[in-house]
Amino acid sequence: MTTDTNKINRIFKKMILTISIFLISFFALTPVKAAAFKYSEFDWDKFAEKNKNYWLSTCETTDNVTKCEDMILSQQKKFYTKLYKLLGKYEKKGVVGLNDNVILATIFFEIPLGYVVDDDGKNKDDYAKITNSSASSYNNDNENIDEYDVTTDDSEALSRGTDTLKLLIKSMVGYRASCYGISDKESTVTSAGTTENVCPSGSEETSSGQCRTLLSTGDRHLGFWEKALEHLPSFFGLTSDRASKCASEAAKQNYGSYDYVVSDALEKAEDKYWDFLTNSNYLDGIEHLKYRFENKLKKTKKDSLTEEEKIEVRTQIVKEMKELVKIYESSDSMYNANYEEVTEYNYFFPIGSVETEEIDGHIYAKKDPKSVTIISKFGEIRSTDGSKTKKNFGIDIGELGNSGETYVIAVERGTVSSIKSECKENGEDSKKCNSGYGNTVMIKHTDGNTTVYSFLSPDSILVEEGDVVEQGQVIAKAGKTGDTDTVSLHFEIRTGTSASTAVDPLDYLDLSNPRPTASTKIAAFLEKFEGTGPMRGDNYVVYCYSGDIPTVGHGITLQYNVEALAQFGITVSSPYTQYCGKEFPKAAVDKVFGVVLKRFQDNVRNSLAKNSISNLANHQIDALTSLMYNTGNLDGFPNAYRSYGSTESLCTSYWNDHYVMKGSQFEKGLRRRRKAECQLFVNADYGLEG
Repeated sequence: MTTDTNKINRIFKKMILTISIFLISFFALTPVKAAAFKYSEFDWDKFAEKNKNYWLSTCETTDNVTKCEDMILSQQKKFYTKLYKLLGKYEKKGVVGLNDNVILATIFFEIPLGYVVDDDGKNKDDYAKITNSSASSYNNDNENIDEYDVTTDDSEALSRGTDTLKLLIKSMVGYRASCYGISDKESTVTSAGTTENVCPSGSEETSSGQCRTLLSTGDRHLGFWEKALEHLPSFFGLTSDRASKCASEAAKQNYGSYDYVVSDALEKAEDKYWDFLTNSNYLDGIEHLKYRFENKLKKTKKDSLTEEEKIEVRTQIVKEMKELVKIYESSDSMYNANYEEVTEYNYFFPIGSVETEEIDGHIYAKKDPKSVTIISKFGEIRSTDGSKTKKNFGIDIGELGNSGETYVIAVERGTVSSIKSECKENGEDSKKCNSGYGNTVMIKHTDGNTTVYSFLSPDSILVEEGDVVEQGQVIAKAGKTGDTDTVSLHFEIRTGTSASTAVDPLDYLDLSNPRPTASTKIAAFLEKFEGTGPMRGDNYVVYCYSGDIPTVGHGITLQYNVEALAQFGITVSSPYTQYCGKEFPKAAVDKVFGVVLKRFQDNVRNSLAKNSISNLANHQIDALTSLMYNTGNLDGFPNAYRSYGSTESLCTSYWNDHYVMKGSQFEKGLRRRRKAECQLFVNADYGLEG
């Protein structure tokens, strides 16, 4: 990749938490939703006009803005036009209600931006680099989509994975399938005293003079892929026994024979879509998801996974996809700021504190780091003897004392994806061990990045592959295994898995704020308005007041914080009203509040930067955080601030009337909150005294 494209993709990566910018821009930041237009009436120009400002804001810091903007718009147009033309074709055939959210959640699941759309093969090359494979994340047969007939039997081509969108959309449709038991007519005496042969009640007579009765087999649809198996030996590892199940059911109910009838008319069959992903080997072949199966294999300590074990992995992936769909479909909420882009300063500095604490059996070193001294920066460095140059794919951190003395911590929550632990110190081959990296831990994070921790002390690694680690958790101790002459930590951030995708860690780390946290004052300020909700002992109780949605603790709404709650062991799912009155641990909910609050502060800073507003004081950031926490946006603030500055006029002309839900039961409380927020912004008054 060129340096410019590398930079573009690095910026893209900073803009996501767990979902791609395509999804963020489509679902979280604009009013454009599936229900807002018919697929067959999709208009790219209108769609782009509503989304392009957000899409193109990513290009502001690139060296070639025009190139970046052209690349983004070209990729967006190619992908979305094909998606909605395909969905529109099914719509015209009477198949309504196909869920574009489902397709997008599948395609963009855990994938870095820029590796989906096939732009003359370049994205395939980039994807191959980050996965160390020759695979592609997305296939496009480049057929003229206007000429494509969705009723055509192209199952043989789709079984080879020739076109991702065609395959996934067609997997969401099916055919009405009916199983009948066949029997002879029964002899019945009529009211006139005569004998007649008739079909029993609930049956219908066939053209051959027999009777058929509709049987229940628990599945009313035949998936597209199941119908394809009528003439294909297999489809992504699937085989079909639907007809034999019908035969078994008919025999079980003592029918002489059976009739299995499949309609030719297409129908929506979303349940068959999830069946396909769960039971086929489609997900197994997605290169960037293979680590999931590999981690499962390592835990089984066997040579290969059984089909049941593979289904367990796929089931978990499908569960997470469904949760994403729920999030996208609820993104019109005023809390959608949870999914806005995040600041580049999300990670802890990787050096732990001297002090530690034990939480749930794990050691944490989350206080101030022992050292933040960078002894080698990202980029080109000269070897110790001055004879040659080599590239440093990360940073080296020094002043760490003796080997095995300084804690190394996870910079963010993630899953341990790789470990190398056999390297020794000071041996003849020590500098070459693991290609110079020495003992190493690699962690894959939910934002798609992988962090690398190297030069680790022998026998100091405390985690195993597949472990989920939390931010600040001790994973090892610093040493001097590998290509180093001093005790140090080599730290990398990669947008993929290979060193070729490494980016400058200092774009993600803030040396002046190595442990970014939400301020205690803003937490107390918010508590005045959000409250802590009802408590019972050491637990918060979920409350569901009239006109509100299920909420717990400091205004943590269940529906819009599913992932944050799950991070700390609280699993919730729709319908969320089922949790009304239930208890959640206070310690866990308070941690969720900290995570959510920090993300809102990050969102505020990023939004201000995009609008060229800088140098605001911390109390002003806090005031805006409260505003965004409550409303989900900072609509109108940049212009109001440019007009009135930090004056009372900002309050009277903008803030005091912003989003107060006039006429509702909430208006009085919201007005009181708006006034307090603006006083905090203008006068640094948190109103916490007394």
